[in-house]
Amino acid sequence: MAADRRGRARLAAALLALATVFFVIGAISERNAHAEADAIEAAVSTRSVYPATETHGHVEGGQATTDAPSGEPSGEYHPWGINIEQPAFIAIGAAVSVAAALALALRPRRATFATVALLGAFFAIVEVAEVAHQADVSKWGLVILAALALVLHAATVVVTTPAFGRQPT
Repeated sequence: MAADRRGRARLAAALLALATVFFVIGAISERNAHAEADAIEAAVSTRSVYPATETHGHVEGGQATTDAPSGEPSGEYHPWGINIEQPAFIAIGAAVSVAAALALALRPRRATFATVALLGAFFAIVEVAEVAHQADVSKWGLVILAALALVLHAATVVVTTPAFGRQPT
């Protein structure tokens, strides 16, 4: 029975660690995509929508304007009102996942299994929201990364749940 518990602990730890890798890759990829889009937007906003025309050495036309109205939302995704794409949240999420995976691999106790199962369920819910968001904005590479993290987090829950249940007598 102890060997089964240790095997489940190692499998769950590996699943959680791999899910964390996909989570971090997806988060970094999304941040890079946002930075690239912001740079393009900044470059475009410096140009005039109504280009000035040059006549006899002086400029005619209106002042430079931007495409987007000033009060327009940025389009960033903030589930439950939290910007989960901030580097601090990414680092905290990754650190908690790695610490939980290590704790489970080193000390496969009921409480550790339960904690990892709850953590995996929480991250799976976050990944469901992320898959839906990335599908809405048609970023299919990020959909695949988030879906992989979702499946791995769900598998972590499946593997850990029986291990903290009632022991047979």
